Amino acid sequence: IVERHLSEQDDPINPRDVIDDRLALADRFGLSLGFHNCTQDDYLAIIAGYTRHFGLTYEEADALEWSKRRGGRSGRVAWQYVNELAGRAGRAI
Repeated sequence: IVERHLSEQDDPINPRDVIDDRLALADRFGLSLGFHNCTQDDYLAIIAGYTRHFGLTYEEADALEWSKRRGGRSGRVAWQYVNELAGRAGRAI
């Protein structure tokens, strides 16, 4: 038997094992989430809908800059931006 140190127990033996474990959960429950990029118009429409719903205001240039800093336009990035707007306004959503 080979002795293992405590620090070794925290690290995966094989990085592929970690991936296989995660995929097994997806296979078992049949769930997958996709955060797909959308067009600029769709991205801005998502933000417009959220801000209208929560009574917030935004500037298109600011929203587009946010998406550039976050690496793309998606519904998830739009939601994160709206949360940022709410924080700036001191409001919880």
